[in-house]
Amino acid sequence: MYFCRTKKSVTLGINFTDLPKIDIIVVSHNHYEHLDIRIIKDLWIRAKPKIITPRMNDVIIKKHISDAEIITLGWGKSYKEQNIYLEPALVCERNI
Repeated sequence: MYFCRTKKSVTLGINFTDLPKIDIIVVSHNHYEHLDIRIIKDLWIRAKPKIITPRMNDVIIKKHISDAEIITLGWGKSYKEQNIYLEPALVCERNI
Protein backbone atom coordinates (compact mmCIF):
# COMPACT_ATOMS: atom_id res chain seq x y z
CA MET A 1 0.00 0.00 0.00
CA TYR A 2 1.14 3.53 -0.65
CA PHE A 3 1.69 4.46 2.99
CA CYS A 4 3.89 1.38 3.53
CA ARG A 5 6.18 2.07 0.60
CA THR A 6 9.84 1.53 1.31
CA LYS A 7 12.64 3.49 -0.28
CA LYS A 8 13.83 1.91 -3.51
CA SER A 9 17.13 0.10 -3.06
CA VAL A 10 18.07 0.07 -6.75
CA THR A 11 18.17 2.74 -9.40
CA LEU A 12 15.86 2.63 -12.38
CA GLY A 13 17.23 0.73 -15.38
CA ILE A 14 16.51 3.66 -17.70
CA ASN A 15 16.51 7.41 -17.31
CA PHE A 16 12.96 8.67 -16.99
CA THR A 17 13.59 11.31 -19.67
CA ASP A 18 14.76 8.60 -22.12
CA LEU A 19 11.40 6.80 -22.06
CA PRO A 20 9.27 7.04 -25.19
CA LYS A 21 5.77 8.53 -24.95
CA ILE A 22 3.68 6.24 -22.74
CA ASP A 23 0.08 5.77 -24.01
CA ILE A 24 -1.18 3.27 -21.42
CA ILE A 25 -0.14 2.38 -17.88
CA VAL A 26 -1.25 -1.07 -16.71
CA VAL A 27 -1.33 -1.58 -12.94
CA SER A 28 -1.52 -5.26 -12.00
CA HIS A 29 -2.27 -4.84 -8.28
CA ASN A 30 -1.69 -2.46 -5.40
CA HIS A 31 1.51 -3.76 -3.81
CA TYR A 32 3.86 -0.82 -3.43
CA GLU A 33 6.30 -2.09 -6.06
CA HIS A 34 3.50 -2.24 -8.66
CA LEU A 35 1.53 0.86 -7.69
CA ASP A 36 4.21 3.52 -7.25
CA ILE A 37 2.08 6.66 -7.19
CA ARG A 38 5.07 8.96 -7.63
CA ILE A 39 6.13 7.26 -10.89
CA ILE A 40 2.54 7.00 -12.15
CA LYS A 41 2.02 10.69 -11.41
CA ASP A 42 5.25 11.64 -13.23
CA LEU A 43 4.17 9.59 -16.27
CA TRP A 44 0.71 11.20 -16.13
CA ILE A 45 2.12 14.73 -16.05
CA ARG A 46 4.42 13.93 -18.97
CA ALA A 47 1.96 12.33 -21.44
CA LYS A 48 -1.54 11.91 -19.89
CA PRO A 49 -1.72 8.15 -20.60
CA LYS A 50 -4.77 6.01 -19.88
CA ILE A 51 -4.40 4.05 -16.65
CA ILE A 52 -5.88 0.56 -16.61
CA THR A 53 -6.21 -1.10 -13.24
CA PRO A 54 -8.24 -3.64 -11.26
CA ARG A 55 -11.07 -2.37 -9.05
CA MET A 56 -10.24 -0.31 -5.97
CA ASN A 57 -6.85 0.81 -7.30
CA ASP A 58 -8.72 3.58 -9.09
CA VAL A 59 -9.62 5.05 -5.69
CA ILE A 60 -5.95 5.17 -4.66
CA ILE A 61 -4.87 6.70 -7.97
CA LYS A 62 -7.68 9.30 -8.07
CA LYS A 63 -6.68 10.45 -4.59
CA HIS A 64 -3.31 11.54 -6.01
CA ILE A 65 -4.15 12.27 -9.68
CA SER A 66 -7.69 13.60 -9.68
CA ASP A 67 -7.94 14.19 -13.43
CA ALA A 68 -6.44 10.85 -14.51
CA GLU A 69 -8.25 8.84 -17.18
CA ILE A 70 -8.71 5.52 -15.38
CA ILE A 71 -10.24 2.38 -16.83
CA THR A 72 -11.22 0.03 -14.02
CA LEU A 73 -11.58 -3.69 -14.70
CA GLY A 74 -13.51 -6.06 -12.46
CA TRP A 75 -14.09 -9.80 -12.82
CA GLY A 76 -15.58 -10.62 -16.20
CA LYS A 77 -14.59 -7.25 -17.67
CA SER A 78 -11.96 -6.69 -20.33
CA TYR A 79 -10.27 -3.90 -22.25
CA LYS A 80 -9.25 -4.00 -25.88
CA GLU A 81 -7.50 -1.33 -27.92
CA GLN A 82 -5.78 -2.11 -31.21
CA ASN A 83 -3.56 -5.13 -30.46
CA ILE A 84 -3.88 -4.91 -26.65
CA TYR A 85 -6.31 -7.14 -24.73
CA LEU A 86 -6.50 -7.10 -20.93
CA GLU A 87 -8.67 -9.16 -18.61
CA PRO A 88 -8.28 -9.61 -14.83
CA ALA A 89 -7.33 -13.11 -13.69
CA LEU A 90 -7.44 -14.68 -10.25
CA VAL A 91 -3.98 -15.94 -9.33
CA CYS A 92 -2.92 -17.89 -6.24
CA GLU A 93 0.78 -17.97 -5.36
CA ARG A 94 0.48 -20.47 -2.51
CA ASN A 95 0.55 -23.62 -4.67
CA ILE A 96 -2.89 -24.63 -3.46
